[in-house]
Amino acid sequence: MLHFIPAWYQQNQWCENEQSWFVRRMHTEFDDTVKQIQLFHRSKAYPYQIMLLGFAPNFRHFLHRQGMYRAPYWSCFDAIQGVRRKKAAVLSFHNLKWPEGIEFIYTPFVVVAMLNKEKYAQIDFGEDGNPIRIDLYQNGTICRQNIYDDRGFVASTIIFEDGQPLHQDYLTEDGTWKMRLFPRDGHVEINENCPQYLLQYLNLEQFQNGVGSRGKNQHPKKERHQNRKWFWNKKRYFNEERHKVEGNYLTKEIQKQFSRLRYDNLEQVIYEVLASYLELTDERDVFCVAMHGQHARLLKDALKDKKLILSFFEERYSVAAHPEGAELVGEADYVVVDSQKNVNKIRQESDMLLENIVAIPPYDSRVDIGISQQFDVQKIMVPVDDVDDEKFSELIRFLGEYLLINEKARIHLFTRNADYNRKQGILEHARRELEKAGLEEGWAIEEGKEQEAENRLELEEPVPVKFFVEQCVDELSVSKCMREQRVLVDMREVPELYLQIMAISIGIPQIVRTETEFVEHSRNGIILKDMGRLPKALHYYLDGLRNWNRAMVCSYELVKEYTTAKLLEKWKEVMESVGGDSYFTTGERELE
Repeated sequence: MLHFIPAWYQQNQWCENEQSWFVRRMHTEFDDTVKQIQLFHRSKAYPYQIMLLGFAPNFRHFLHRQGMYRAPYWSCFDAIQGVRRKKAAVLSFHNLKWPEGIEFIYTPFVVVAMLNKEKYAQIDFGEDGNPIRIDLYQNGTICRQNIYDDRGFVASTIIFEDGQPLHQDYLTEDGTWKMRLFPRDGHVEINENCPQYLLQYLNLEQFQNGVGSRGKNQHPKKERHQNRKWFWNKKRYFNEERHKVEGNYLTKEIQKQFSRLRYDNLEQVIYEVLASYLELTDERDVFCVAMHGQHARLLKDALKDKKLILSFFEERYSVAAHPEGAELVGEADYVVVDSQKNVNKIRQESDMLLENIVAIPPYDSRVDIGISQQFDVQKIMVPVDDVDDEKFSELIRFLGEYLLINEKARIHLFTRNADYNRKQGILEHARRELEKAGLEEGWAIEEGKEQEAENRLELEEPVPVKFFVEQCVDELSVSKCMREQRVLVDMREVPELYLQIMAISIGIPQIVRTETEFVEHSRNGIILKDMGRLPKALHYYLDGLRNWNRAMVCSYELVKEYTTAKLLEKWKEVMESVGGDSYFTTGERELE
């Protein structure tokens, strides 16, 4: 089995990043692990599961958003809290115990509970309408915060003193506190009345031997009957150790006792439970770790004798900044990196001649015909995140000069930064640079204000808006935006990988500053070292369709190198090298 250990943490804490539905999402949830799991989940190429180390009471909703709701997983905090439920459940705040005389006030964002004309509680909801948090107040000050699990129970409660958190309790399904965290010094206490944790393990060996698997001519009901018969015949599994059939897997349950009742920090608890769980895994199991500073040190010790694959993604983890990073890279059976540029960077930072390293893009490519030719204007996407002021000034000036010779061109400045004033800030910066260059600053006027300018009597002709800001955080909005673009211009030192994959999938040319495996010079794009040649490069692709169509054909040729099948072939080579290739298929075995 392949175990994915993701890096889904909130600001380097052992908890998820779930937020209220009305709060703008500031960062994308998409990363290398999401795509890797999607790849294995949809292709059914290899048995896998997710190993979740952080506290994630809304994990089912996260899986649903990423299109992998039925992905098997093991949660460390579920083990700590003794939670057996797996499915999401509907929970209404009306069904909770409220004091007599409570009154609910429905605002556009939250529900406020009033008692005797004073604020008693505030109910926050997630994106799917489920209650995720209820804050309780006393004399106008928060005194308690209940965090709800999407499976229908209170997962944790935080007690406050003078408005400051005193301790956080992690609860069992029936509301008994199992573990208590004191945030002031970080120490953890275990409830001496229930000092056990629950380990549930998917027994893949039974699956491989035929228990839970389906023969070609076997009826599903007959299969389930045989599974039950096998289960009840194994009478020795009871009390402390139990087996049960879940879908096509055989789940093994074991209860173990915490080694002590007080720990210095939460990491020690996680390490103990994880180490106990790892004892149940097979020696052939492979662990794919998303490199992150939150768990790198812990996993370095826990996975010392395991088959290990490290996954590096963008700038999430720097080997040079973490002393344990180079050691992990040296001990790993294989290192998977999102791009060739990062392969070279890791080799340089680890100061090792690595042979067991490969670049596998976390995004697969597929032909997705764009709609840019349906517009009367030619949209040019220009990412501006991480572009310094000097480069931004040059970029705006040269783009402005190109607008003088191409009336149809429109500049779409792209940002993933979700700050509320980000859009206005970019446009104001662009206007200043246009003014400095002696160009028309009205090209970068804010949306909604162009009509005000048109109504001014002193203006004989309105100035057309030619600079726009595309503020996209999640991959769905990025994909929708890119389908309308005619050219991608990424002048950053490190062009964004997802944008490049999308560009070859849609078939639009790319003008980049740094050479990558997704751009073939003078074919599907131009590698531009001198920004002063940007107007000429844009003219090459936008003055007629001949060169643009050639770039589209070349892009679709590159698409073939990064399809799902190609990525699976690369992963198969990795698994063969690690020694976990015995179950790798092309999707013939159904694991769900």
